[in-house]
Amino acid sequence: MAKPKASTTPVLRLMLICVTGLTFLVCMFVADTQLHLAQAGQQGHHLTKPSAPILASSRAYHGDDQLQYARGGDALDLLLEDDSTLAPRPFTDNVAIVAYVPSTKPEYIAQASHMLWASWNYSRHQSEASTRNRTDLIFFVHATVMNQMPPICARLDLANPLCRIQDIQAQVEDQCYVIEHSPPTDDFWHRNKFFHSLTYLTAPAYRPLLTSYERLLRTDVDCAITPAFLTYRPDKFVVGKGGYMYDQTKPQLLQVARELNITHQGLHNIGSTWFGNATLLLDLVPPMLEVAKYILTSPVHGIEKGWPLWHVPVTSMYAGEITVNHYIPAAHLLINDKTFDVNAIGGDAIATIYHIHCWPDAYQGRYFDKWAFKRGEYTRDKYPLAMLNTSIVRDYMVAMVLYESPVQVARRPPRVTDNVAIIGYVPHTKPEYIGQANQMLWTSWDYARRQVRPETRHRTDLILFAHKSIIDQLPPSCLRLDLTHPAFMVSDVQLHADDQCYVIEHSPPTDDYWNRNKFFHSLTYLTEPLFRPLLTSYERLLRTDVDCAITPAFLTYRPSQFVVGKGGYMYEQTKPQLLQVADELNMNHQGLHNIGSTWFGEATLVLNLVDHVLHVAKFILDHPVHGVEKGWPLWHVPVTSMYAGEITINHFVPRDRLLINKETFDVNAIGGESIATIYHIHCWPDEYQGRYFDKWAFKNGTYTTDKFPRASLDTTIVRDFMMMLVLYGE
Repeated sequence: MAKPKASTTPVLRLMLICVTGLTFLVCMFVADTQLHLAQAGQQGHHLTKPSAPILASSRAYHGDDQLQYARGGDALDLLLEDDSTLAPRPFTDNVAIVAYVPSTKPEYIAQASHMLWASWNYSRHQSEASTRNRTDLIFFVHATVMNQMPPICARLDLANPLCRIQDIQAQVEDQCYVIEHSPPTDDFWHRNKFFHSLTYLTAPAYRPLLTSYERLLRTDVDCAITPAFLTYRPDKFVVGKGGYMYDQTKPQLLQVARELNITHQGLHNIGSTWFGNATLLLDLVPPMLEVAKYILTSPVHGIEKGWPLWHVPVTSMYAGEITVNHYIPAAHLLINDKTFDVNAIGGDAIATIYHIHCWPDAYQGRYFDKWAFKRGEYTRDKYPLAMLNTSIVRDYMVAMVLYESPVQVARRPPRVTDNVAIIGYVPHTKPEYIGQANQMLWTSWDYARRQVRPETRHRTDLILFAHKSIIDQLPPSCLRLDLTHPAFMVSDVQLHADDQCYVIEHSPPTDDYWNRNKFFHSLTYLTEPLFRPLLTSYERLLRTDVDCAITPAFLTYRPSQFVVGKGGYMYEQTKPQLLQVADELNMNHQGLHNIGSTWFGEATLVLNLVDHVLHVAKFILDHPVHGVEKGWPLWHVPVTSMYAGEITINHFVPRDRLLINKETFDVNAIGGESIATIYHIHCWPDEYQGRYFDKWAFKNGTYTTDKFPRASLDTTIVRDFMMMLVLYGE
């Protein structure tokens, strides 16, 4: 095969870089070079050979010495920029750990959860957040194993317009995300599926998210990080160590580089773990895949010769070495074989290393061995936590896979705070309920939490309980929690510093008694024993419907009484029969009427009251007199939940401990009240014949941005605030 000629015209530019004090040094030349991939027809692929191989589309900041990767239109074109023209970037230096979880073998899923996730979860609780920037964990996962990922990780749908990168980067504390990535079945890389752990990094859909981080750690799932990693910010592009290069391998690998017209600087055994500038890392992957494809399709290099001579299954390692040698100068590369890819059987101190890798060897009784873990040989009986020295690598790994959560591994206890959960049930019976949950309740919570500074208040979470058929239609930024998952722990939820949204699946059985009046499903979930530990971990609950909104003022509202909103079910004609029900049940009624369905108070009290509401409601519905419809407003069976709520609260909550807050709770959405003076808005069921905000007009599509331009809305009053939420998502 003819060797293609390089086409480069180097232009040297002297750059002055400011260093400490008043001293200025001339420190580097930047080459004006075009680096691009080209096709050589049927002759194969080649890369143009630069005189100074720097990947051009990235900019990495390296302390006082600034290695500048200028941004160019072509991902591999060097664009010289004068320092004075560069727009300043806010310093965040947030990191994302990125990994692909294949669906092909169960052990990959276990490794992702018990090694990579567990070590990240442990580390983030050991390193004081105020001393470092954020470190997120992002799993890219085949669709078939999404539900097997840790339930605390948010499921992100980047195609959903509600999923905004600025919201992700606005998070204060470390986050875990799961993104579905299923390679097509006709994908070239199915011939060597390990490449799927790289190919996802070339998907354009993921680039905006990944480049919103300053640095990426690309790792495999049979790895772990240590707490020390969270404060590690090297001034070079870091790679771990590989184990593929032997003297027998070197001649053929260098031959591939020559055929591709690629510079090889003599740097060998470059590992698959990469840590560096996000854009640089992403831009390295496409040329690496081109090199790999060249090897795999070559009639010479695509032929297996046996380990260690030339082993086709490690083509990704060969391609990685060739690519990194070509694009990153040796002066800006650190092959960190002392603290990255450290063998999991080692006795190294975890305080002195950053990254651990389970090497593929079988260690015949030495631990930690991932194959022994796969076979179930490590148990808590054999390795009690008390006998593990978690300050060294091998015991640290056993602690991760057996005990998993840092609650058992020296975790700091959660602070006692007055945290609140807003809770609502999203029915699947009508599409408008989903729209209300997304565009009213969730949007108002999301807006409110960004208006009130976190340090002035405690956390306010939103928890949506939803039928399984509509889970995917709820906001993608909300964490999908599986409370039955072995990795789920309530303490993980309460350790969050900032407000969180959660979605929990709750599908009432088809033979459920309450299907005769499905509105009760907005209450019955609160009696589920499975949900009680989570809900009682909050100090207070706001039980609300989905056709509601909160205001920013709610986030600082902590009343001393049990608060209820106002109801609209009680008329003089209704009162005698309702009091008769209370009398028949031998329940005290204090004469407090029109008690709304919105409740705000101590979490255990809210949950305990629901059991009694359902008991009273069942008595009414099954009764030969009270279960008979008499028409509105005399006695209307569909509002039995309201009748039962009034009777229950009158009996169990003393008058002096109850506040029927009709002025600031369940405020009608058509109102003109100032949102600064109220806490909770409700879309009442009436049709308002042209007055807004009317949920029926919203359902019918009557409200549009043309009819209600953003600039025309006075968002300090209720009706315009509601219009802003549903039309503009603020």
